[in-house]
Amino acid sequence: MSEAEILPGTRVRALLRRAETASLSSALARDRSGWPYGSLVLVAADHDASPLLLLSDLADHSANIAADPRVSLLFDGTRGWRDPLAGPRAAVLGRAQRTNDDRQRRRFLARHPSAALATSGPTKAAGDGGVTSPPDTLGTLNTSWSDSASSPACD
Repeated sequence: MSEAEILPGTRVRALLRRAETASLSSALARDRSGWPYGSLVLVAADHDASPLLLLSDLADHSANIAADPRVSLLFDGTRGWRDPLAGPRAAVLGRAQRTNDDRQRRRFLARHPSAALATSGPTKAAGDGGVTSPPDTLGTLNTSWSDSASSPACD
């Protein structure tokens, strides 16, 4: 099967599964301006290719997502391409949601074992006033797939 015969959704899911990082953008909640805020994040893919993120509750993105769950993840598969704009990339738009699914956490940490070091620690109880290690937030992104010819989300 030639590259041209592979369906766009199949190519996007393969890119998401290969990716170790993505650029996460959310609406800045700190000053209620809603300005786009982007940064590099570690990602893993769930069985259905839904992106999985593990964020500290102290991260700006966690506060942003709590205020407005709409996010964008840019996956870049252009490394090594002579013309990066001709290479594979996908912008995935959706709503992030917090999850406590242990299977998803294990899946993320299997992909990024070093993330366990940064997120291991007691979860801070609300209103306890104590200082603890930052708790972690495992999140998924609900997305719907669409034909790349009709959607700007898939390049």
